[in-house]
Amino acid sequence: TIQVGATTNRGEADRLAARFQAFHPRVESAEVPGTGRVFRVRLGSFATREEASKYLSDVTRETGAKEPYVASAH
Repeated sequence: TIQVGATTNRGEADRLAARFQAFHPRVESAEVPGTGRVFRVRLGSFATREEASKYLSDVTRETGAKEPYVASAH
């Protein structure tokens, strides 16, 4: 999975997801100790970290995003 951002505000997460609409983003909610509820904007589901990293390069190139990263690989 690639994470393009996270925020404690659902509206901000939805706006960020809209920026990445072409990549079919999803907003995932999680409880983070010491922070509370966080809304993570994520893209894709990949079998390997290598696949996710390649997709991350494409996302970065096409959007100019500076902070996305590979959050996990299944």
